[in-house]
Amino acid sequence: GSERRVLAFSPADVTFLFAGPVTRRGLVSYKLVRSQLTVLFNVLFWTLLLSREAFGASPWLRALSLWVLLTTLSLHRLGASFVRSGLKQHGGAGLRRGVLPLLIAGFGIAVLGWALWREAGGLTAALPVGDADAFLAVLTAAVRQPPLQWPVVPFQLTVRPLTAPSVEAWAHAIGPAMGILALHFFWVIRSDAA
Repeated sequence: GSERRVLAFSPADVTFLFAGPVTRRGLVSYKLVRSQLTVLFNVLFWTLLLSREAFGASPWLRALSLWVLLTTLSLHRLGASFVRSGLKQHGGAGLRRGVLPLLIAGFGIAVLGWALWREAGGLTAALPVGDADAFLAVLTAAVRQPPLQWPVVPFQLTVRPLTAPSVEAWAHAIGPAMGILALHFFWVIRSDAA
């Protein structure tokens, strides 16, 4: 599955790293550093691709924003793979260690279900008519309501520095994005230690 690919090592990595006295933490650290090469290449590519006119921030601020976004996504994927593999390998003990991410995911699913149920009348009224615009308008209104908006807030905070129209707006947006990056980093370190 995809969780195996997140921590997959090449045959050369296996030959040189697994033969020596390298700890599990050392292997994960190596993988984190190696993933940064891919992240930095993507940052360079997207910084050059995105036009300056579309975003008010300088290319350096845009590059830093892209690095924060892509590194957060990379760490999130790695942490999720630790949770899934812990649940598969350790059963009940893995469930106890992974209870926080499971509660967060369950809360997000419950909020999504509740908000869609609450807007079901408007959604079903827009469906029989065949008006896609009305259906999307009701769905957009549902997503912008406070309960359904909560699970989306971390994603919005992570992307906000990239879409900041000015340096001042970027300065206000980068702090929360770096905070989310730090939370992901500490979660991966904690998950690896467990």
